Amino acid sequence: MNSSSRYSTAERARRVAARAICGVLLALPACQIPNLRPSQLGTIVPTTYDGAPNGPNGATISGATPSDNSAQLRVDEFYNDPVLTRLVCQAVSSNRELKMLEEDVQIARAAILSSRGAFLPLAALRAGAGWDRNSAFTPVGAAEKQLEYRPGRHFPATPGDSMLGINFLIPLDIWRELRNTRDAAVQRYFAASERRNYFVTRLVADVAENYFGLMALDKRLEVLDQTIALQQQSLKVAQANFAAGRATDLPVQRFTAEVRKNQSEKLRVRQDIVEVENRINFLAGRLPQPVDRNPAGFYDLTVHALSVGVPAQLLQNRPDIRQADCSSRTP
Repeated sequence: MNSSSRYSTAERARRVAARAICGVLLALPACQIPNLRPSQLGTIVPTTYDGAPNGPNGATISGATPSDNSAQLRVDEFYNDPVLTRLVCQAVSSNRELKMLEEDVQIARAAILSSRGAFLPLAALRAGAGWDRNSAFTPVGAAEKQLEYRPGRHFPATPGDSMLGINFLIPLDIWRELRNTRDAAVQRYFAASERRNYFVTRLVADVAENYFGLMALDKRLEVLDQTIALQQQSLKVAQANFAAGRATDLPVQRFTAEVRKNQSEKLRVRQDIVEVENRINFLAGRLPQPVDRNPAGFYDLTVHALSVGVPAQLLQNRPDIRQADCSSRTP
């Protein structure tokens, strides 16, 4: 009896010890510091940008100085077309949506003045006058009628009350509420200005794109006229050969179809010209009217060569990125 009891006690002790050892072995890996993940290389930056070698430590690329950046040029210097320059100036001065953005800038500027005015001390002048009259049929009125504050002198029926005071308030921005409001108004003003600048950039680009597209359509119309003239001469030759019995009717039908196809294409090009002119007039904020072209022609245009500069300048010259930066810094 005693031997079996001792055996069972020893067996239970071994089982408890085995479980404790297994628990410790399982808990030890949790105390280990995990291995650090090695850094993964991303996109390898090229050694050259825009055909010029990169300088050390982010230095300016040789051959792409700020003076070579096309964003630093004026519109008349970049396009070198007086007709296009006049269209751009009229669009900037008359575009309706741009005027609304200008009003947004003015509203943001007024918000800055309002937020700065909250720091100024406030002084106010207060004045007032009043009178009270108690009815003779009330206890207070009856008592006043019978009482005398001097012999033969009763209390007045309508005692007056007047007040004159000056209030002086100095705001204390303990929790930075006023300063945060001012800083937020300033950042909103910068964001509104950059939004306007971005719209001006897109407006100039749209006017120039439609203007060059209009000149290309004019050149296409000129080429179609020349093609139609040549095909009509060929049609006359084919008709003469058919009348003389030297050829079949097939060349006549073929040249007739080509002439009519180009004539219908000419009508579509004219319709496209009207649509592009209306688009330019809409951007310029004026009524539908013919758009002037450069008499030099489409092939004789001299456009300034595009130079992007360095990558940092690309970010600095984008108004939408500057607007997002101002919006992200708003308290």
